[in-house]
Amino acid sequence: MLVALGLRKMRKSANQAAKENSIDHQRISRAVFIIEDAPDQIELVLAGTPLETAYEEAQRRKRAAYSDFAKAERLNNQAPDLVEQVSEGKLSLAEAIGALDAREAEAKEARLVQRTRILCFY
Repeated sequence: MLVALGLRKMRKSANQAAKENSIDHQRISRAVFIIEDAPDQIELVLAGTPLETAYEEAQRRKRAAYSDFAKAERLNNQAPDLVEQVSEGKLSLAEAIGALDAREAEAKEARLVQRTRILCFY
């Protein structure tokens, strides 16, 4: 972790630092990932938390952030009224996604009913 922390100051690549310090490149890369995506984990690693544990937490957070971003994008594209309610604090992101899912299910059901009626008249 200390080598990874020094990378920015020394302007070295993870490869260079790994070779110069006889450390596995993957460990350096994971430490850099932690520094960039979960900096609060640095102190924990320095205090004894395994690097792998902190790396897994950083990955979990990044996946969650992308997931929330994807949900927000879906709302922006399909339900601006729900985006407004989220921004006003009237709905959480999860509640807004639930409402959008319900809308989509209702619309799908309506299309199915309509198609069934059309087929029945033929």
